[in-house]
Amino acid sequence: MNCPKCKARIGVMKHEVMLDSGIIQCTRCIICGYWSQPFKPKRRNLKYPHTGS
Repeated sequence: MNCPKCKARIGVMKHEVMLDSGIIQCTRCIICGYWSQPFKPKRRNLKYPHTGS
């Protein structure tokens, strides 16, 4: 995978970030700081056994 901004081949990672609204999947480059969310976030319903929901 290459960074679209600086063309680096190393330091480019895919991340899943958990927010209040759900989980966001994104691509990040640690060399230049590029961050991209390539598509609309998936909404996942998380069930927590300790709350009963």
